Formats: sequence, C-alpha cells, structure tokens
Amino acid sequence: MVAILGVLSEGKAHGSGYFYTRQMLDGLISPSWDYAPIKFLATIFTYLSGIPGGIFAPSLSIGAGIGNDLIPLVGQYASVTTIIVMCMAGFLAAATQAPITTFVIVIEMTDGHDLVISLMAVSLLASLVSKIFTKPFYSSLAANFTSQ
Repeated sequence: MVAILGVLSEGKAHGSGYFYTRQMLDGLISPSWDYAPIKFLATIFTYLSGIPGGIFAPSLSIGAGIGNDLIPLVGQYASVTTIIVMCMAGFLAAATQAPITTFVIVIEMTDGHDLVISLMAVSLLASLVSKIFTKPFYSSLAANFTSQ
C-alpha cells in the first residue's frame, strides 16, 4: 500500500519526510495540500503492517505539512516557520502523548529556543486533547508486546 501511495503521490509517501520538512522550514518549497494526508496514510499503513517504520520523524513531517496548509489562514499573524514548528510539536505530542519529549526534540531540531513557552503549551495541550480520544501510544505498544 505504501509503495502504491508513493507512486501515486510522486514519492511524497516515501521516507521520513525530512527532505520536505527541511524545505518547508527553509521556505524553499510549499508542498501541495495533500502532503500531510499522504504522509499520515503512509505512516498508518506502515504501522499496521507490523514493520517498524518509526513514529517520530513521520509525525514531525505530518505536522509540518499541516502547518504548511494552515499558512493561508494564519500567515498574517505569525511567521511561516513558527506556524510549521508549532504544528510539528502539536502533531508529535498528540501522536505520542509525550509532551516533554516533544517540545525538547522540536526545540533542539529547529533551534527554536525563542519558542520554548509556546512549544511547551502546544505540546501539553495537544497531548491532553489526544488523551481524551485514545490511550497513550507507548503504553498501548507495551501492552501488545507483553500479551504476545
């Protein structure tokens, strides 16, 4: 499924998404609106297959894609990079429900030390909202491995 998605999306589904995310943060490209959904589907297909494909890097890439899609709505109020970085933190925190790990990783990856309080707030809020809908990701994984 990931291979088919990759062919249909001209390669957007493949890999961790580092290339597209870096290009978005540097302002060099603005991927089409379908980038985040494609990465999301590729991550789900990989996870469901049982192949360890990673959650961190694809989640950051999906968050960057969502941030890129939100730029037309809020771009006049904040910098493009800030919007993308905040969405990266929000999506990763929601996916992992690990807000402290999330904001530390995003700060270090993006050199976003001037966004510490904002990234903390977004990560905590996204994690709390995620907990309303689902169990913590890593606890669920641990339960699956111990029951086998």
